[in-house]
Amino acid sequence: MKFSGVLRSAAAASVLLFAVAISAPTARADLASGLAGLGAKMRAIGQDFGQRTGAALGGALGQTLGSLSGSLLQGLLTSGTFLKEAAGNYLDPTPGTASLVDYVQIGGLARRYIAIYPTTPTPGAPVLILLHAHGMTPERMANLARVGRLAASEGAYVLVPEGQNKDWNDDPTSNKSVDDVGFLSALIAKAISAYKVDKTHIYVAGYSNGGFMAERLACEKSNLIAGIAAVASTMRTGLANNCSPTRKMPFVLMDGTSDPVIWYNGNLLFESVAETAAFWALNAGCPGSMTSAKLANQTSDGTDIALTSFTSCPAGTGVSAYTIDKGGHTWPDSDGSFYTLGLGKTTQNLDATTALWSFLIPFSRPN
Repeated sequence: MKFSGVLRSAAAASVLLFAVAISAPTARADLASGLAGLGAKMRAIGQDFGQRTGAALGGALGQTLGSLSGSLLQGLLTSGTFLKEAAGNYLDPTPGTASLVDYVQIGGLARRYIAIYPTTPTPGAPVLILLHAHGMTPERMANLARVGRLAASEGAYVLVPEGQNKDWNDDPTSNKSVDDVGFLSALIAKAISAYKVDKTHIYVAGYSNGGFMAERLACEKSNLIAGIAAVASTMRTGLANNCSPTRKMPFVLMDGTSDPVIWYNGNLLFESVAETAAFWALNAGCPGSMTSAKLANQTSDGTDIALTSFTSCPAGTGVSAYTIDKGGHTWPDSDGSFYTLGLGKTTQNLDATTALWSFLIPFSRPN
């Protein structure tokens, strides 16, 4: 093997490592086995190189490559986050909760969702429907938001449905034919009948594509939900021009000023954060007066949080917006998810899951 061949093999090994990381194996053992095999391959490359260039140099290379793979293996085996991200269908259990996988039949399709609920559920529980970002599984979304906490501490049912091909048809002006509004409406009906939840306290929150979908549901089925939250989302212009809720809708959004995907100040496809908040404030009957305050930082991670709220909304509704200065296209306070690598900073100064829940839970829809 020539030196260039060694480099190509090392590069191939690096590609293999990346492939192992993103291929979503179904078990921890598969990931560990693949990385262990990678370590052996890398050491073999070093040994082969040593036979051609000198034992000392080859041995050093082999030791370096072997140590690198060993460190990666150790890090991945001890990192619940990375393993959860690699195994997209693994739901990290929350103490005090149970979960199940079920389906809703709609349009000739069996649409999948997971339900997370207290170990001892009680009738009349509130519900959070959490919608994943494009390309995510429900399990990965639940892990990212650590949403099982709401079931454990608040007694809530958390339903995390799956978009067709891991995507939501969030724009009424698109040519997509998937009826996600019908799917989510059917899921709400099933929750009310099967889980005996409180139909006046059903909330919908979403991340990115899921946040846009939460808004579309509010535009078309506001009679079914008590409030919505959108994280790393604003509002599609196609939806803004085709949105007519039948009642006032409480709304909270959370966006980073350095989001590389959904621009904070908007573009031709998306409204800005300010325009999105103003749209929902107008729907809620809130005048233009508002307050804005910087929140106390919990960490020194380089981000700052400001909360802007409309101050004179009618009873039973409200509109607020969290601005994450220097924040990216991420779920605030998530734990360094592999999914969000390259999407900007994840602030640790705001817990999106508990903040959106605290905003939504006081609101109810008419019975």
